[in-house]
Amino acid sequence: LQSTLFNRLEHLKRQSRPLLDVSGRKKVLLRVVILEGGDLGELKIERSSGEDRLDQEALRLVQLAFPIPLDYALGRPQVVVRIPISYSLSSD
Repeated sequence: LQSTLFNRLEHLKRQSRPLLDVSGRKKVLLRVVILEGGDLGELKIERSSGEDRLDQEALRLVQLAFPIPLDYALGRPQVVVRIPISYSLSSD
């Protein structure tokens, strides 16, 4: 489940590339609740990057990644995962 989700998010992130006037590395930590059918249950920012635009883009990417196809049953009604999304920004 985690591998599928991270691969999907990396693919979406490469397509996204938000434009910002800052440089450096920024990270958003998200708390995600995945329901037993692979649907998104809850999504919230646990630790901000300090850049609202990046935080909003990270939320959008996770929303786009769902529903997640499950190879196996979760075995419970929901699973909580924390997802770090990192952006390396440059001024090019």
